[in-house]
Amino acid sequence: MLRVNNSITYLDPSDLIKGTLPKNSKNISLIYYGYGSNLTWVIVGELAWFILKTGNILFVDPGLNYEKLFEDSYARVIGEGVGIGDKGYTFFTKFYDIFFSKSHQIREKFADVDMDTQVHVLRISMFHMISFYATKTDTEYLANIAHTHSHNQYDIRPEFYDIWMDSLLETVQQSDPEYEDEVALAWQLAMTPGIQFMKFRYKKDTLGFGNTGLP
Repeated sequence: MLRVNNSITYLDPSDLIKGTLPKNSKNISLIYYGYGSNLTWVIVGELAWFILKTGNILFVDPGLNYEKLFEDSYARVIGEGVGIGDKGYTFFTKFYDIFFSKSHQIREKFADVDMDTQVHVLRISMFHMISFYATKTDTEYLANIAHTHSHNQYDIRPEFYDIWMDSLLETVQQSDPEYEDEVALAWQLAMTPGIQFMKFRYKKDTLGFGNTGLP
């Protein structure tokens, strides 16, 4: 069976094996199908089918793909690729307006910063944070950013990152027409590893390796 607009359609296993779909499922695209030792699998949209050799169909719903939710939302509010277009520039400028409004201490740290340059720096930094989320491996660029944000330089304290995350989510909410709680969670899942890395490096540089006291 195939769930289409909350209705159930029953399919012949041979149709699935051939990669065909019923007429009322035209808005659901076939992504992949292939063969295993004991079953044939078909992935249609976000639904997974496993067809046993007996001809019985086992329906599996893998649930929400939070990585895809993040990627889709990111594309809607910022765009694709490393470069920054008008949409991305508008997003990051709005982010800084919100970020600065939440703390005069944060605002003061950026008093002498050229904001056009800062927008591009944030765009590149976010790219490396996303890479860290995907690979769990820090880059030289991310390590350098963590170093410049340490106690002995810009002194971006760990609590500022919580404000940063709240400001980012507020910016996404104002910018993404498809924003919902699950999209917010997807952004948090993508950004949190990088934020935790920055907090760790700050506390390591300030207090020493054995006393990071991460939350």
